Amino acid sequence: PHTEEIIMTAAGRLITEAWAEGETRGEAKLLLKQLTTRYGTLDPDLRQRVENATTEQIELWSIRLIQGNPTIEDIFA
Repeated sequence: PHTEEIIMTAAGRLITEAWAEGETRGEAKLLLKQLTTRYGTLDPDLRQRVENATTEQIELWSIRLIQGNPTIEDIFA
């Protein structure tokens, strides 16, 4: 491959990764707001767990939240 193609491919990957990271951070922020609204102040360790979670984990926890799991422990079980 030519140098220009390599640079464009690398740039494309960086943009895709940055976009995905931003999307995950936004999902985490929304979930934290929803949890705080329902359960009040959250434990700092729990906040960090959500902030460092994958998109798949955040989606699972969000589903559990809207399904009406009664406790925060049920959501993160």
